[in-house]
Amino acid sequence: MNDDLLQLISASTETTSLDFKGPTLFDKAHQTEIAELLKDLTALANRDGGDLVIGVAPAPAGLCSSRPYG
Repeated sequence: MNDDLLQLISASTETTSLDFKGPTLFDKAHQTEIAELLKDLTALANRDGGDLVIGVAPAPAGLCSSRPYG
């Protein structure tokens, strides 16, 4: 992992410019997760960018869990 990614993960709290997404399979069975991803990407784009960390599970209350899904 590079230093920038480690810094994002260590922030541990999702914000309006930082969002965590666990790995999602892009098929019909995961339409809810895909819709959530698209919603978050749109929100980040509408606020002049931000960071989306894929592969790190969001923890309860918006806190980051550094353990990957699986």
